[in-house]
Amino acid sequence: MGLPSQPDLPAALHRYNETPQPDLCALSPRQMHALLYQPLGPASVVQLHADLPNDVLDQIPFLRLTEAFLRLLQRETPLRLTPLGALPRKYLRELYASGFILEEGLETGLFTLSREIDSLAITTLHQTTRLAGLARLVRGELLLTKKGAQLLDPAHRLALWALVLDTFTNRFLWASHDG
Repeated sequence: MGLPSQPDLPAALHRYNETPQPDLCALSPRQMHALLYQPLGPASVVQLHADLPNDVLDQIPFLRLTEAFLRLLQRETPLRLTPLGALPRKYLRELYASGFILEEGLETGLFTLSREIDSLAITTLHQTTRLAGLARLVRGELLLTKKGAQLLDPAHRLALWALVLDTFTNRFLWASHDG
């Protein structure tokens, strides 16, 4: 048993790339590549439904937290950040108190929510919202963009979710969760 002859090599590689692999949860190498590098792209095994009802969207904690954050920005525009560019404690506590995403360390009292970096969800929310173009930073103040105001409309919830999910999967630096 050796390597296929030179003319058969492309066909053998194609067969391998299309064959489900047990180590990849029965995905083929081609499917795994699409899942890793274009998680929501047309070749990915993961696809968003184009017509999710509101009761399903209501079950997505990060979407609900994003909507609460955008409403906060709408109400408090401009929102003055700390000198290090983080959300002030007052707003951190308001967002966390909404209860959409609870974190074990905060819930058990292991640590308190005194800085933005104390909550992985809120840090991710702040970064993702800015990366998605829903908010922008101007001279130490966070402002809701026109796009953010438009997508805050309940009629555009699915578009908001698609944008937030796409931003989190394709543009957000996941290494920032490594601590």
